[in-house]
Amino acid sequence: MSATTPPIMQHLTCYQGADFESPTLTAYAGGSALNLTGATITAHVREAPLGSLWFELTATVVVAASGTFNLSLTAASTAASGASHARTPQGPGVFVYDVEVVKSGVTYRTHTGTFRLVPESVY
Repeated sequence: MSATTPPIMQHLTCYQGADFESPTLTAYAGGSALNLTGATITAHVREAPLGSLWFELTATVVVAASGTFNLSLTAASTAASGASHARTPQGPGVFVYDVEVVKSGVTYRTHTGTFRLVPESVY
């Protein structure tokens, strides 16, 4: 079963070769914060909607009762990817992502947007 609350549009920027952590995000369902106790959160970064998977972000619950969580990616993952030079429909190094929360058999698509990977400078 899928919930009908529309996802929040949130654009994220990551710097290649650096650890990434999103601002604190809140999952909502029906206008209220979704209690994340017992929930599973997945976040995928793709080259385009329904495109190839580039990254799976790690989701960490901040406060379950208030529905808050962060997304993260290690410096090693961002440095080794080569993704900052990838040609995507959104432009070089610009991907799309979404977050899904599954709780009690219901899937909530809570966030979506662009995920921009800024390349490292070469000196």
